[in-house]
Amino acid sequence: MTHSLPLFTITSIHKPEGYVILELSLLLKDVPGAIYSASNVIKSYNGDIKWGVTHESDKPGLAWWCAFLLVKEDLVDVMIDSLRKLDVVSELNYTIHKDKIIITKHHDSIICLGGRAILFRTEWLKHIHAAVGKTWGKEGAKALAYVVGVDIGKAAHESHVGFVGDLKEELLNFLLDMMKGCGWISGGSWEKDGDKYIIRLNDLFECEVAGESHLVRGELAGYVTAIRGRDYKATEVKCRARGDEHCEFIVEPVERVL
Repeated sequence: MTHSLPLFTITSIHKPEGYVILELSLLLKDVPGAIYSASNVIKSYNGDIKWGVTHESDKPGLAWWCAFLLVKEDLVDVMIDSLRKLDVVSELNYTIHKDKIIITKHHDSIICLGGRAILFRTEWLKHIHAAVGKTWGKEGAKALAYVVGVDIGKAAHESHVGFVGDLKEELLNFLLDMMKGCGWISGGSWEKDGDKYIIRLNDLFECEVAGESHLVRGELAGYVTAIRGRDYKATEVKCRARGDEHCEFIVEPVERVL
């Protein structure tokens, strides 16, 4: 069952009396059972793993396992000593967090497909949208967002071809999966009608922020333009912000006037 994914690098965990929140980063041998061995040690001290992730390291044969856990304050030192003694542990770092909002101390950037990624809360984007509208006017802000979106779509297509190959129209599936993985939508689908594409997006963030889509509308136009090798435009015909079940876009060729 699909569900919301809390952000690992910034989170909030309820702390019972007598417990501390421990951020733990273990550089483990990349072998089966390594995490199992570490988690068994944590379990033996009644540690409660609340949130964790494993990811590659820059050292061959080793991988990071990073977690937030609850452990009794008087057991932290002895549990850490036991973890250090495991033969699968190459390096161990830990931090005790005392604040209600927990922000990682062990990670300095977010990486997505080999490049740096950044995150914006939708509340921040609302302020950006309002500031652009105040500066350029409502219609100017719409036009600017659309033009920027077109360039983003073309650049995204080039990047995606580099990742998965030139799958032509099937790249639209990858685009929708990427949008979902980045939190832009909760799901989406597309179908083709001649040279026209009908693209449906669920819970599109932009419509939550701005009440309609222009940036993503432009991105869809730019993406299909890159796929087809001719200019396409996108029109939003349904919008969640207007009470529709989903946002729907018609992406069709630009008719040239001779």
